Amino acid sequence: MNMDTYYLEWFDLLVTVTVDPKKAELYGMEKKHLDRITHAISEQKCLVKTALKRAVYKQKNIKSTTLLVRRFYTDLIILYDQAYENYQLSAGLAIKPIHDEITGCLEDLLYFVERQYSDFLGLDERVPINYLANTRQDLTVRLNDLKKTLFQRISDKRLTGLVLTVLYDFVSTGSRPITFREMIYQKELVRSLEEISGQKEEAQLYKLLIELLVYRNFNNKAFLNYLTEKTALRVKIFDSVTEKLDAILLAY
Repeated sequence: MNMDTYYLEWFDLLVTVTVDPKKAELYGMEKKHLDRITHAISEQKCLVKTALKRAVYKQKNIKSTTLLVRRFYTDLIILYDQAYENYQLSAGLAIKPIHDEITGCLEDLLYFVERQYSDFLGLDERVPINYLANTRQDLTVRLNDLKKTLFQRISDKRLTGLVLTVLYDFVSTGSRPITFREMIYQKELVRSLEEISGQKEEAQLYKLLIELLVYRNFNNKAFLNYLTEKTALRVKIFDSVTEKLDAILLAY
């Protein structure tokens, strides 16, 4: 495929024509047709991922790869904005499950690009307002779930409080510009928190949370102070310098 290929053509037609909730003929669409479209959405998502990977592989230099990835990502954000508008308009309609599937699929494609090709994105550029608003709304719902499945199960409320403060600060509306780098970091952090929330042993959750925050370079002053104080308390119980050094190295 060449640089001019529009990889999202099928999704574009689906969003802007086939299942546009403003079109009256959709109200009489049979369930079997809706099910067929829903199934096709999942298949097309896989095809788009494969096509993009092949196209990236065929690029001869970093410049052409960067152009390809950024163009695809920009097209994807524009289409996602339209799909999300349709999703809101479809509330209460029989076609709502299709719009759930479309927005979820496009979100997955965005996440795929952000994870696989972040080196080619303009990470210090400002996130478009609509995409940022949708991302914040999604993360807010997921954070509310994490409060129950993860944070409430950890007894150290000082730690959970400072982490939640940072996370909710990002999803709250504000006028300051948000870069793709910051947004992707927050999305990755929430995804990782969701992964460890499945840990059944509550005693392990605290350890996993600390390890995750250190691994993700959770560069927050309150958290750094917290780690420093915890490490100092661990070291204090030892007498020899060697034991103190070992305690520091094994702290986290």
